[in-house]
Amino acid sequence: MILLFDEFQAYGLVKSIGLWLCALAAIIAGYRIYQQWNRGEDVEGPLVLWLTSIAFCGGVVFLVDRFILSGAFSSSFGGSDYMAQVYTQSMVVESSRAALLLGIVVAIIGLIRVFQKFRRGDDDLYDFMFKWFGSLAFLFLMSSIISTML
Repeated sequence: MILLFDEFQAYGLVKSIGLWLCALAAIIAGYRIYQQWNRGEDVEGPLVLWLTSIAFCGGVVFLVDRFILSGAFSSSFGGSDYMAQVYTQSMVVESSRAALLLGIVVAIIGLIRVFQKFRRGDDDLYDFMFKWFGSLAFLFLMSSIISTML
């Protein structure tokens, strides 16, 4: 029993160190993206990669904590079907929330692109704004449709 406690304590220490390292890397990368923004360079690609890597780090920790360590997957192979159903429904809700969050992040990136086009004085600003607004309307419409289906 003491051995299991030590394993979970070691996991907590490794998780804490890993999250601190991810946070430090995210701060450094965010600062570099901020410097590129100030120089007037295109930051869309690095910003998407930065946000994806932050979401991936948080997602991996969440999946390990929620599903692997709690035994959610093992209950579906030999335990009660009710617990497997509960965990599956929980995963569906969390996935829909993550998809909505990803859509919001993409919308913010689109807003940054609109601001950059406005600052540069591009001619196709209104066309791009209407496309961006249409994609936002589609995002929230699809979100409401998916939430009513679940």
